[in-house]
Amino acid sequence: MVRRIRLTAVAATAVASLSGACGGGGSGTSPTTTAAPRSATTTTIAAVATNAVTVKDFAFGPRTITVTAGTTVTWTNQDDFDHSIVDKTTNVEGPHFGPVTEPRTFSRSYPAVGAYPYFCGIHNSMTGTVIVTS
Repeated sequence: MVRRIRLTAVAATAVASLSGACGGGGSGTSPTTTAAPRSATTTTIAAVATNAVTVKDFAFGPRTITVTAGTTVTWTNQDDFDHSIVDKTTNVEGPHFGPVTEPRTFSRSYPAVGAYPYFCGIHNSMTGTVIVTS
């Protein structure tokens, strides 16, 4: 009988400790109110308009970028060699930019709605597109 009482006392102490650790007031008594159950939290990341393209590992990231008319897009070269941007529509090549020919960035404004495919004038396999919306 003594053994059963001792186990009951140990169990009661454990429950009281857990109740205190979980916001039960810590007094060892049962809480008079219960906390509302936690619901699953969903993190929503809003789409952020961006005008930045990273040039890295012989690729443009993102490969396709959508901006509104009048936006200036900036390419930042993170490679160890130069790149250039050639507009396929006009066949106009921007200057080389990168670690050899500073600066590491090149920017161009897009005033009119349309799709503007481009490629690297030094590495023709690198391609991308700027989509301009109103």
